[in-house]
Amino acid sequence: NKIENLTDDLATHKEDYVEQKRVIENIKAKNDTVLDFDKNHLKNGDFEYGTHGNFVADEWVKSNKVISKNYLEYDGVNKVQKINTLYGDQAICQPFVSALGDKIYYEVDIKAKVNDGDINLWIGLGNDPNGNFTTDVKLTELGLNRGVYTSIRTDMGYLGLFASGGIHSNAIVKSVYIINLTTRFGKGNEPTIEEIEEY
Repeated sequence: NKIENLTDDLATHKEDYVEQKRVIENIKAKNDTVLDFDKNHLKNGDFEYGTHGNFVADEWVKSNKVISKNYLEYDGVNKVQKINTLYGDQAICQPFVSALGDKIYYEVDIKAKVNDGDINLWIGLGNDPNGNFTTDVKLTELGLNRGVYTSIRTDMGYLGLFASGGIHSNAIVKSVYIINLTTRFGKGNEPTIEEIEEY
């Protein structure tokens, strides 16, 4: 009986060990994927390359409604993007795939403000770079703005940064880091913001 009990006990501990190993490897995989900047679903999210003085950095698309660099301008010396537009149809954007219910992780590093006013920068989705974008997440803080939100939109084709309500977005952005956690990990397997922040 003692031998049988010992065998059962060892089997239980082995199951616990295998489960703990699985959890650790799962967290490590999430960490490596989520926090690896090369895995950004946007191209040139750190504004590393582009032509100084253009409206936007390379890989980014601007709305054709923006015709003044008072609103959008790429600083190729400091590798930052000025976004000081007024409305949801004046976005800087990139192609992006998402579906209703997808969990989207975002990190937007706002290095400075254009003027002394409040920051009014939004993340949202649009069907057309020149059309209106949905107001999904409002960013208001200098420094790193990060979180996870659940998309309430069907696939629209583009993800953009813009202002809303006729108030300047008032942001000089250092980096934009976006991951569709649902397409990366599968529905129900997305890491939480707590897991991302911990690791």
